[in-house]
Amino acid sequence: MWCSGCCDGLLIRYVTATTVFMIRDAWLAPAGIESSDHLGPVSASPQYVAEALVYFANLNAEDILFDLGCNDGRVVTTASRLIGLKGVGVEIDSKAAAKAQHTVIKEHLQDRVSIICGNALESDLSTATAVFLYLLPKGMSRLLQKLQAELQPGCKVITYMFRIPDWQAYHQKSEGISSNNPSRMDVSAVSKLHLYCLPQR
Repeated sequence: MWCSGCCDGLLIRYVTATTVFMIRDAWLAPAGIESSDHLGPVSASPQYVAEALVYFANLNAEDILFDLGCNDGRVVTTASRLIGLKGVGVEIDSKAAAKAQHTVIKEHLQDRVSIICGNALESDLSTATAVFLYLLPKGMSRLLQKLQAELQPGCKVITYMFRIPDWQAYHQKSEGISSNNPSRMDVSAVSKLHLYCLPQR
């Protein structure tokens, strides 16, 4: 039988291990990429996050979802597959971008999903109606001016794990999420989505 002390110990070790891996991923940029261009964790968002954010942000088939730092493209491909929206993934690491493009082709989503191998700081965001960010706070801070200048009024910005610095006025809601797999630990206390909405100019 599991005692509460054992469970608490397991949770502490799990959260600690998760934090360690997040710190590792946050600071280890892919080979060939300057650290100054590295905005967030190298690891991809969990699949359950890619699925949950569609409903959390109330996205629909008319949306154009950008994922800045898309890694293997699972956020935009999952959202497109679930509700038929158009997606654009931007990834600075060429190997990850190639993997994302392979997924797009494999799932026959070429007419709805595009993968761009490039720097999020140099991408045109003017057509986005929703933007997903799994970035460190310092990475989001570097994007703030661009987001405010290029995003349409009413555009939704969804972040995973971290809140956008200085955007409390735009914050709509936050929600803890976790895998529906009963064999996995509930991590909703630390695994959260945050929704922001750009005001009318």
